[in-house]
Amino acid sequence: MAKTPVVGIRFVLRLPILVCVQRLFSAFPSGWPSLGLLLLRTAVGVSAVTDAIVYLAAHADASLTLWVTGVLAITCAVLLFFGFLTPIAGALLALCILIAPFFGERRYALLVLVTSLAIVLLGPGSLSIDARLFGRREIEF
Repeated sequence: MAKTPVVGIRFVLRLPILVCVQRLFSAFPSGWPSLGLLLLRTAVGVSAVTDAIVYLAAHADASLTLWVTGVLAITCAVLLFFGFLTPIAGALLALCILIAPFFGERRYALLVLVTSLAIVLLGPGSLSIDARLFGRREIEF
């Protein structure tokens, strides 16, 4: 009998956001492309976390908006690092980069913005929590 691929995790969890993540990507690439996506996620996550922490530590008198944006940027960067809810975390991180002045040089901010949007468009890869939770499943009858 032929194997029938089942799309999504709809049969296990019925939360709309969980089914939505799998529908965003046609596949979770494995092998070298997945390693490249892991390196990209790691670079963006680590740089965003360090810049947000350094900025918030240096500006203790920052406004509440900057503190909320900083904590959101750190949270999204950690989510990107582990590859959990990647499209949502990448889009929110890009929004945080546009709002908050965490990145001193505009070229550097543009680089992080573009790479976080590239991660949103490319997906997390097979070396991520998203791939484990939302990857394609096969059911044998």
